[in-house]
Amino acid sequence: MLNASKMIIYEPDEIIIAEGGFDDKMFILLSGKIKVVKNKTWIATLEDAGELFGELSMLDGEARSAAVIAVEKSWCLAISLAFLNKLSSEERNACYAVLYSVLAKVIAERLKLANEELVVAQKELDYVRTQLVQQNKI
Repeated sequence: MLNASKMIIYEPDEIIIAEGGFDDKMFILLSGKIKVVKNKTWIATLEDAGELFGELSMLDGEARSAAVIAVEKSWCLAISLAFLNKLSSEERNACYAVLYSVLAKVIAERLKLANEELVVAQKELDYVRTQLVQQNKI
């Protein structure tokens, strides 16, 4: 897999992944800070070494669902999945098993975080609704 990897340095405001684009790469943030943007709306900031991004289109074969842009100078490891075509069927299946196991853990963690954020947002919405009802009673 290392033979299929390339370290790339991105400058601030440089597009790493274009929303709607197609390619076979996923990335690991080595250092720096990047942001994830969908429809020109900020979704997340990644700044921890080892964070994985760009994996969803690899899983579903669809266009990139969001853009990823460097916030500051960032070093990323780009992994092209084209190398799998050069492997034997047995080696390819073993690589897929490892990749899917890692990706399942990453996606599960992101889902947990999204659920926690949803609960907080729901509580805030309930509070605002209560305040509006009380204001209308006065």
